[in-house]
Amino acid sequence: MSDRLAPDAGTPGAFSVLFGDTAQSYVDPADPNRLEFEYVQRLTEALDATVLGRPSEVRLRVVHIGGAGMTIPRWVEARRPHTAQLVLEPDADLTAEVRRKLPLGRGSGIKVREVGGREGIAAMPPDYADAVMGTAVLKGGFSGKSLPHARLWFDPQKNAVVKKECFLHHTDRDAAAKDIYRAYEQRVTSPFDAFFSEALAVADEKWTLRLSAETKLGNFLADCMREGAGVEIAYMNATSAGGYIEPGPVTAQDIVSVMGFNDPIHTSKISGSRLYRLFELVYEPERFGNNAGLLYSGVVVYADHTRPGGQKILGITLRDGTPVEPGREYTIATSEYMAFGGNDTSLVANGLAWTNTGVRIHDAIFAYLRKYGRMHVSPEQRMHEIGRPENDNAPF
Repeated sequence: MSDRLAPDAGTPGAFSVLFGDTAQSYVDPADPNRLEFEYVQRLTEALDATVLGRPSEVRLRVVHIGGAGMTIPRWVEARRPHTAQLVLEPDADLTAEVRRKLPLGRGSGIKVREVGGREGIAAMPPDYADAVMGTAVLKGGFSGKSLPHARLWFDPQKNAVVKKECFLHHTDRDAAAKDIYRAYEQRVTSPFDAFFSEALAVADEKWTLRLSAETKLGNFLADCMREGAGVEIAYMNATSAGGYIEPGPVTAQDIVSVMGFNDPIHTSKISGSRLYRLFELVYEPERFGNNAGLLYSGVVVYADHTRPGGQKILGITLRDGTPVEPGREYTIATSEYMAFGGNDTSLVANGLAWTNTGVRIHDAIFAYLRKYGRMHVSPEQRMHEIGRPENDNAPF
């Protein structure tokens, strides 16, 4: 088996952890606070603000689903020494290589179990972990339609969590908020009023986004990314956006409301054959049911949803009708989240060598609006479909 740890020529003793040719994490054992990847920085910020903020006399236990080079466990040990940590990592070969090249310090309190996350968590008592994957995570909030909520019931007599519950509160994004919440919002956002209220362009009509169908708003967001990155093709997960733009002046606040994430844009090169694989993967019924579609720009896709999974894409062309050639490479852009295989696209994304452009999605949208002065979108129809996608669970 080929090595998964690639040494950093500029920092002796430091390594990148590879998935194929793509670096997925970075470890400098001499400086565990050196966190090169933004997704790792966000996870550690969440830990710092929650679990690790508990009083020093409280003994913590943390479970990590997936360990790779143990970047976050090493950081936790440096941040709060002697924390009991358990890493669930099914890749025994990777763990063995990490132990050889990046051995954990004596008394680190970090233990590695050769097991997948689902099996490992199922075998634990309910009160074992303070954190799983860095923090407790719930997914909700699509276009302001829901709020995720979790509850744990702790029995001090048993010293155990005796009941767990999670659910979604269905909400009305246009409903009036309570005065106490509005006062808090005003206190936090008022220093940025001038920025958010700037009129960047004008909308002539209402644009509404849908997760599982082509819309002008979705096409517009993808066009902004493509032009901002200077590439031929761009894509992002539809679930990163939602809501609508009303006719009239379009402000920065309007954009932030429909595009809630502000990832850096990453670029790469993709072969035509891998681009076909990406769209086949998107319309696999199980993946589509969990994640819906893509917002994309630069290509036109022809799909037959009556065909079996893996055989749905009939053809892909560039905007001018030129067929995408399987053996040719094309420049492509996406969000950082998707570059790391988000929305169950890792089978394609993790095989590409991505470069962080340093340009964030909101900045690309703002620049696009200032350039055109109006809500402008490339006019071509991008999805030609026979039938409808299977397992369409999109809430809007």
